[in-house]
Amino acid sequence: MRAGKLAASWFPRRRSSSALFMQAPHAPPLPPDLQQALRMALEYRKGGRPAEAAALYRQQLAVYPRQPELLGHFADLLLSQGDFPAVLPLVEQARAVAPGQAQFWLMQAQCLLQLGRAKDARKLITEAIGKGLRHPLADELLRQARAGDKAKPGKPAPLNEALRQLDALMQAGRHAEAERLGRELQPHHAKSPHLAYLLGMAALLQGRPRDAVPLFERAVTLDAGMVPALYNLGFALDGLGRLDEAAAAYRRASVRAPQLVDAHNNLGHVLQKLGRHDEALAAFERALALRPDAEIHMNRGNALRDLERTEEAVAAYASALELKPDFAEALTNLVAVQYLLGRFEDALHTSERVIECRPDAFTGYLSKGRALHELKRYDEAVAAFEVALTLKPDDAETYKNMGVTLKKIDRYEAAIASLQRAVALRPDSDNAINLLAGALLDAGRHDDALAMYRRALALDPDGLFRLHSNMLLGLNYQAGTSPASLFAEARAYGNKAARKAKPFGRHDNLADPERRLRVGFVSGDLGQHPVGFFLQNVLESLDPEKLELFAYATAIRSDELNDRLRRSFGHWCDATNSKFIDDQTLAARIHEDGIDILIDLAGHTAKNRLPVFAWKPAPVQVTWLGYLGTTGLDAIDYVLADPWALPAGEEGQFTETPWRMPESYICFSPPDLPIVVEAAPAQGKGYVTFGCFNNLNKVTDEVIAVWARLLQAVPDARLYLKTRSLGAPEMRENVLAKFASLGVDAARLTLEGQFASQEDHFRAYHALDIALDPFPYPGITTTVEALWMGVPVLSMRGDRFIGHQGETILHNVGLPQWIAGNADDYVAKAAAFAADVSMLAELRAGLRARLLASPLCNAPRFARNLEAALRGMWLKWCETGRDHAG
Repeated sequence: MRAGKLAASWFPRRRSSSALFMQAPHAPPLPPDLQQALRMALEYRKGGRPAEAAALYRQQLAVYPRQPELLGHFADLLLSQGDFPAVLPLVEQARAVAPGQAQFWLMQAQCLLQLGRAKDARKLITEAIGKGLRHPLADELLRQARAGDKAKPGKPAPLNEALRQLDALMQAGRHAEAERLGRELQPHHAKSPHLAYLLGMAALLQGRPRDAVPLFERAVTLDAGMVPALYNLGFALDGLGRLDEAAAAYRRASVRAPQLVDAHNNLGHVLQKLGRHDEALAAFERALALRPDAEIHMNRGNALRDLERTEEAVAAYASALELKPDFAEALTNLVAVQYLLGRFEDALHTSERVIECRPDAFTGYLSKGRALHELKRYDEAVAAFEVALTLKPDDAETYKNMGVTLKKIDRYEAAIASLQRAVALRPDSDNAINLLAGALLDAGRHDDALAMYRRALALDPDGLFRLHSNMLLGLNYQAGTSPASLFAEARAYGNKAARKAKPFGRHDNLADPERRLRVGFVSGDLGQHPVGFFLQNVLESLDPEKLELFAYATAIRSDELNDRLRRSFGHWCDATNSKFIDDQTLAARIHEDGIDILIDLAGHTAKNRLPVFAWKPAPVQVTWLGYLGTTGLDAIDYVLADPWALPAGEEGQFTETPWRMPESYICFSPPDLPIVVEAAPAQGKGYVTFGCFNNLNKVTDEVIAVWARLLQAVPDARLYLKTRSLGAPEMRENVLAKFASLGVDAARLTLEGQFASQEDHFRAYHALDIALDPFPYPGITTTVEALWMGVPVLSMRGDRFIGHQGETILHNVGLPQWIAGNADDYVAKAAAFAADVSMLAELRAGLRARLLASPLCNAPRFARNLEAALRGMWLKWCETGRDHAG
């Protein structure tokens, strides 16, 4: 937002100020020779050589006869000499050329009074006031004109002359001298509102708003109608952060002078700071009704943006740019709104306009980089960020954005370096630390990542829930993290969330065991995401007569699967809306919707809203699918599991009560792709190819060590690893070096990055004979995908929910023999399976059919089991009484 303008009507030459009460157009820069002449004339005057100054003014007037600043300087010299007849034509000419500059009206009125033309002076001042002039001298001169109070030539009224001297010092920017003169006059003119006002201005323009406030208040006390004092009182109070008082002062000014555009504009500016956006919008619209102005149109756009009326905001910025096409600030704000609307091509175009207007505009390159990032033009985005950093080398935000973009193009080391620089510049930025920790985690540097998470949490031990969740997720990748330590960290999170929340103490849901239930799902993954893939067929198979489905989407997704999922919900709430940023507000919405059972689909993964669950907005709350461990929240009643994923004896790892489905707690939706299962590659190549397509952060040093033993046990075998981060050369080199240190030749390894399409991803399974599950964090989606492509998966038994995922999948598909008990068993089984190529070929031929016939892909059967589980939870709540929250 463009900040409020100072009322400095006697500074018409300052481009940063506005003629508050008589709006003057911005003058073009003075020619260099004239600037030099005016500086020389001023030195003559200071040196007591007025005749030489007058000669220089006359010489310049021969060249620039209609230059108002030159006319004003010469008139001021003659006025100080009392040569009123000579002053009059100069100020008449200056006023004709620059009618919006207050000083020329005042000078002409003074001359007319001194020449005995009080009637003409009165008429002139009345006309000026009618056009909006408000100045300390104006009221005094009008009083003199009405009284016919003409001072004798050469002997102006003492206060009038003093005010004129103050005015001249202020015009010259000699504020300290003006203040000293005012202080000398104050004892003799203590009741002069004009003197108090000018002293206030002198203090304000020296950067002392605290001293200016009582002086403006004194002026207003002496003259309640002194609008300049009211206006600048508001300005000073605004600068001190006393916003309510500033708004009150601007309101009084706008009531006294309804045509005062800047009073309405600055009032809107203060109201914006107070978060009173509707009132701010009204103030800006009052200002625009008085004067179309580019800056005010922009301010109106900012208010509309804050009210989330984004389309109207775009139109307001367009209006500002029609009046001022090179208005860089309006262009920058327009970029931000286009970004919010997801119009990244438009945002890119507008950013380039900013750069055209101001080639040195840091914000132009920053916004260009952000737009290019969203358009997936990552190399160009990095180039834009690099230019931005040449303009502002120590900007943490740019380093942060560049780090995120570098990570997108698999330049992990450069991304980490950029994010480290962002953290060094802003060591208190939890967001930058969080992003750096995420990059370290993706690069397989688990210990460094967890250290960064803990560093950030130390900044705010009672907050930073998103970052705390990220740390909990990261702990799951570490083989050395015990179930007990995971539970303790999750419990700490849950206790923190509970302290922040005020749970709904009563649920008025009708405790009818048989009625249709309102079931809410909270997730940011309702689209092209593993959660979406597992949900799609299940939601479509649920009985709408038994369950009424509500979605609370915590992330915006625009894809084909999102469209499909939306059709399964009777109600869809965009929880990314700013009004739902606050956990209490979203919890209140869920409570108002009368949700009976609220299901968390994220746990401690991205875009979760677990703190909302701490408010207990629904009588029954469940966590399912998105996260493979306890949330740590007592307010979540159940975790949905099955006998293999959460075996008996491990209930103590959860704050939630396990509710075990009879077969599987997940249901896979097979891809709709025209890809057949091909023959086992070992039949044609003569050697077995192992492979893993899981994220590289699951492939820890412990996993690599076991896989190296496996390759030594099967000396002619190959290993094929494919995942996004292996698209980075430094990541491939790092993995090759780790295997080399364990005696595995690089020729036996194939390392590839992410493929361009989903179909290409699935076809890559044609190259595998056996898929290897990592540990302690195994695959889920990748495991089922491998089975669908006819590739058996070797998994290892775990000691926690996350470690049992391969077990539950393999049990449900009828392959328990592919579950190893420990690392030695894992190597032995891999070697034995690899030695039996005919068995692999036979298994491969029927594996897809086996998967599709299993509970893992039977959506109607799974839906009945899920309905029964939810009904069972509801019955328990009904039995315990309607006020029992779990």
